[in-house]
Amino acid sequence: MAKGDDFLERIWHEVVNVNSKGQGTAEDFDFLEQLSQGPLKDGSHALRRLLEQGVVRDDLEKLAAFVRFEACFEVLAALDDPGLGKGRIAGICKDFLRGSPKAGQSHSRGKFVQRLWETGVFLDDDGKWLKELTAKDLGSPPFNRLLGVVQRLVQKAKRLRDIGLFLGRNRALACAKVLRRLEEAGFERGDEAQHFHEEFDSSYPPARIKKPKAKSGSTPDPTEPLWHIKPAQALAFSPDSKTLAAAGASGPVRLYDLATGRQRLACQGVSAHIYEIVFSPDGKQVTAGRIRKNLSVCDAKTGKLLHQLTKRDEEISGLEHAPTGEIICSSWCGDIAVFDSKTGHALPVLKANDTDASVDAMAVFHDGTRLATLCGGKVTVWSWPRRERLLEFKAGGWKARDITCSPDGKKLAVAEGEKGVHLFDATNGKRLGLIRVPDLYKGIAFTPASRHLVVNHHRQGQLSIWDLTKSRPICKLSLNTGVFGMQASPDGKFLAASTGRGAFVWRLPPLLQER
Repeated sequence: MAKGDDFLERIWHEVVNVNSKGQGTAEDFDFLEQLSQGPLKDGSHALRRLLEQGVVRDDLEKLAAFVRFEACFEVLAALDDPGLGKGRIAGICKDFLRGSPKAGQSHSRGKFVQRLWETGVFLDDDGKWLKELTAKDLGSPPFNRLLGVVQRLVQKAKRLRDIGLFLGRNRALACAKVLRRLEEAGFERGDEAQHFHEEFDSSYPPARIKKPKAKSGSTPDPTEPLWHIKPAQALAFSPDSKTLAAAGASGPVRLYDLATGRQRLACQGVSAHIYEIVFSPDGKQVTAGRIRKNLSVCDAKTGKLLHQLTKRDEEISGLEHAPTGEIICSSWCGDIAVFDSKTGHALPVLKANDTDASVDAMAVFHDGTRLATLCGGKVTVWSWPRRERLLEFKAGGWKARDITCSPDGKKLAVAEGEKGVHLFDATNGKRLGLIRVPDLYKGIAFTPASRHLVVNHHRQGQLSIWDLTKSRPICKLSLNTGVFGMQASPDGKFLAASTGRGAFVWRLPPLLQER
């Protein structure tokens, strides 16, 4: 992807364009001329007839933005299934503009274009579906209030087929423009799925949070976020707790000032589907791990790329920067990749197990002397950097998916599916207790004082904070969206969570107070 470029944001503003007033660009006219084949050529005539019938142009444009969004979503979904095969996709827009290919395409590009034409409803939209449209079908903002617009259009138009022709042309135009943006961004397609469509929902980009005004003399609600940024799959605090690094499915790592929430810079290097981010202990480097294979190390002050790293081509499951200078990356295999952060050179891999079973998660102890790995419900504690096995113990079943160590080095927490969070003594593996919480996902974090644990309830779209001395929750944060992960800042002042609708930040101390 292009450096510093948020691909999904460009699509939202330049293709979906919810504020369009129908003014076409030179690009639009060029594409429409090439797409004027068969019924598509009647789209302009249909628009003229609708306007003559008294249909409001603004209503048509609002509905057109909705179908353009759907068309963009379909293109992004098709990148995963059927996919485009390997390599760059230069020329894919031109392939699409040629029209629907013959059925039974054998190569990836042909299948991809064929799917777009078969699912795009460019040529055969009769408009009758508008009569059955419900508010639920329109989804969330900004389209959730379109039902009245649709009803007015159905009443005014003499032929629903004219509305269908107009919308079909908008769908085809949106597909062509998305494909052009993919080419401009230098998009490269590998074997792995991109899942862009999962982030590109109708709430993208996220609206600003409207904070309720506190009444005079009242205490602000601590569960109200301080601020949030665009969708993020991964985040990390800098060691001095002044910066938050965040990245989503379609953009680079961006560094934000924690005091204001404003972006400070965008990092070079990997810029698509970043799953893990970590700062070096001195705060001078920030490392980002893509879903598979590639990592990049950047200067945290300038964003300049320092090293491009390559690991085994398996999905990433963990990323750490040890105080001793090594970048450690685990994946869904038995090999843990290790790199010298100063030179970028690969060091010998750590064999986490003898069967090449997936490393589900890992954590470096805060003093840098130990590394804990989680494989199939078994925890292994290693000396670091000597890599000697110090301790092994069972910590749950195959649904154990995450592990973290307390800042004081005394406890290990393991999250296991529907059971809860297991707590262990980090020195001998003795079980200390079980926090019974359902619906766990990757994402558990100790607060800096090691007395509280933040737990991710992914499907419920909320976080809970537990007092470990009393084994009970003291706070819940409802986000109404799936949470990918969260972290507490090293100074204990902030809590951040990454979600598909934004990276949210709260002041942590008020959340830990008894209520």
